[in-house]
Amino acid sequence: MARMHAAPPSPMNPQTATPFPWVLGLALAVPLLQWLAPRYEASGVLVAPLAAALVLALGLTALVGWRALPWVGAGALIGAFGWPLGLPDAQAVVGALTLFLQAAAGGLLLRRSGRPDDLALDSRVALRRLLAAALVCGVIGGLLQMLGDMIWSAEPTLRPGALALVRATADAASIVLLLPVLLAFVSPQRERWRPRQRSVALPLAALAAMMLVAFALINDRDRQQAQQRFERDAEVVFARVQVLLDAPIQALQALQGAFLTSGGTLTALQFDSLAQPWIRRSIGLGSIGWLDVQAPAAPPALAPPTGSASAVAAAAAPPPVVPRRGTTVRHSLGAVPMLAIEASASASAPAPTVTVFESTALRQSAARAAQQSVPTASPPVALGTATDARPGFVVFQGLPMASPTGLRPLAFATVSAETLIAPILAARSDALRACLFDTDARLEQRRLAGASGCEHAFADDAAFSREAAFDYGGRRWALRVSQPVRTTGSVWLFALPALAGGALLAVLLAGMTGQVQRVRHEARTRTDELRHEIDLRARTQAIHERTVHALMETVQTGMAMVDPDGRIQRVNQGFAELAGEAPEDLLHRSLDDVLLDVERPSPGRFARLIQDAGDVLVPQTLQLRNADGRTVPSLVTLRVLRDDSGRAMSAVCAVHDLSENLRRRQVEQVLGNVLDLSRGDGRSTVPAQTTAAPDHRLLCIAGDAGLADELRTALHDRKRISLLAASGGPEGLVTARTESPRLVLLDLDLPDADSLALMRTLTDEGLPVIAMSRDLRPQRIDEAFAAGARAYLTLPPEPRELLAVIDDLI
Repeated sequence: MARMHAAPPSPMNPQTATPFPWVLGLALAVPLLQWLAPRYEASGVLVAPLAAALVLALGLTALVGWRALPWVGAGALIGAFGWPLGLPDAQAVVGALTLFLQAAAGGLLLRRSGRPDDLALDSRVALRRLLAAALVCGVIGGLLQMLGDMIWSAEPTLRPGALALVRATADAASIVLLLPVLLAFVSPQRERWRPRQRSVALPLAALAAMMLVAFALINDRDRQQAQQRFERDAEVVFARVQVLLDAPIQALQALQGAFLTSGGTLTALQFDSLAQPWIRRSIGLGSIGWLDVQAPAAPPALAPPTGSASAVAAAAAPPPVVPRRGTTVRHSLGAVPMLAIEASASASAPAPTVTVFESTALRQSAARAAQQSVPTASPPVALGTATDARPGFVVFQGLPMASPTGLRPLAFATVSAETLIAPILAARSDALRACLFDTDARLEQRRLAGASGCEHAFADDAAFSREAAFDYGGRRWALRVSQPVRTTGSVWLFALPALAGGALLAVLLAGMTGQVQRVRHEARTRTDELRHEIDLRARTQAIHERTVHALMETVQTGMAMVDPDGRIQRVNQGFAELAGEAPEDLLHRSLDDVLLDVERPSPGRFARLIQDAGDVLVPQTLQLRNADGRTVPSLVTLRVLRDDSGRAMSAVCAVHDLSENLRRRQVEQVLGNVLDLSRGDGRSTVPAQTTAAPDHRLLCIAGDAGLADELRTALHDRKRISLLAASGGPEGLVTARTESPRLVLLDLDLPDADSLALMRTLTDEGLPVIAMSRDLRPQRIDEAFAAGARAYLTLPPEPRELLAVIDDLI
């Protein structure tokens, strides 16, 4: 059966493109999504499992085209500044560049075909293009993430390949999973998306939300486990630091006991032999010795007797440092620490040699220690020169020994806190950080160990922190241990399969729903065509019924229609008069009760006759029995009507009273006219009194002469239409120009010409063209309509479809 195909929809009107406010709003949402997107650790780097900012930038480029790229770039650059806003580092700039390249490559790839239908994602071609864009964006994201981490990161990951795989999978899956959700609500193909919003967009959005919740729960569990490990490590660091800090005090207390045992006459050599084991076993202990300090109420000390051990030790000891302001170093094992002062730039004027004990803070601590019997710690000081300065402190302990100058002798130990803490941190984790500082906020320098500025309070969600305060040598110190949040990354063990499965589900949903929608559209179109055809048949049948009824009522011969069982369905007034009954009384009666075969009576005669008769008229001479029992010799002519399968549908019989002496030929002629009308073939048997001249000329251009004959046969009832025939394209063009037909029927399968080019020429000259072909491919139909065809008919032509199209166009 031939079909008429409507012209294809025109491309998207530029006025229906995404307006500027939408473009600006979506571009400004890109940095917001960058800041709000949750990220989880993958090989030491934070990666977002659902890159909503990438999907938004990609969708914006796919909707608007290259004109959206400046806005996408601006949004990516704003996102690189972070929140709160600050100068971006190198990795943030690489991230912005990555987002821009992904949006440009993926968005333009989606828009490459130039057909807005692709954004409906309801065909295999569109889905393949979506997967290709996701793959390209994933590769770009993975490679640039790996290169940026390896080149510009302060601590490059040890597994760059795993990082690239995670980033590529997350970006590609995010596009496949979330882009259909975006397009379902902002695509220009909203009419085609609307039936699939509930079946595609909402399930994918719910799946993405469930994934985010699951990722957050898994990451919280990993974070809690990491925090528990940090708490254990911090406890170990606290305990170990306090043990190591007690070592200098224990050393000084041991030396104090040694002086007590020796009666205050311990020589320098004896002191060194006792102090050396403590220096070797005490981490961070730089030097140890004793000094004299001015005591407020120190009694005059007696000089040691000549020849005594003290006198010998004093003679053997190196000359003391010249006292300044009451503090004199008497003896030191290890290098005496220097003050961290700037050295002189002139070689002729070297920097003076100044010990740390000449600083005001150390003199005050020594004076305070001279008044106490317990160890005293100094405030934090800078040990070493300006080129080798490191924070530290000094511990003082009073000694029970006489001083010839009347000063109070003190034992001291210099300690480098950073040297003390470093082995503890190295034994735990490279990421563990410790800061030891004095809690006195009035001090100019408070830090004893740790990074510069670590003594200031901070709060960072990206790091674990724990602080403990304790008393040491009369001072209040605090130890703060911190560690960047480093989880095991087990969230990605769930995220990668979940993202891959979600992407597969998105492809299946989009593909299946698109196919179902196309099937529904085709079914709806076919249903409309069938409904139109049924309505046309019903109208034609109604016209035929009215015509048959009119003919049956106007002819003078008795007419009756019977079903295949021989029962009367309809009679005219002539038949009722012959039967002597009312027409309604004859309905549903058997024709055998009215028409009798006196010579060969047989029940069910007409039923068998209808089944056995062919398509020719069957004349018989029978007796018509009327209501009063009188029989009339009658000539009965029967014609059986059959459907396309050959099954008998009904029969028409004409009854003529032979007593009226009418000719048999006249009866058959009238019956033939009625039967032709009842078959519904659209042919009129009423002879026209005059034949009108044709009003419309049609031109058939075909390579096969038989096609023109078929068209003439179909048009034989259209007396006002004449058909011209041309064999081949050149002859058809000449005939069209000379004859100026009302309508051209063009065969697209011409062997000697380009049918589409010929159709464009005829259309440009103002001639309507009906395309005819045996090719049912959609592409061929689209090409015909693009060339200017007014309708498209398949060969061989179906007469009713052909007549309907011609009637519409002329």
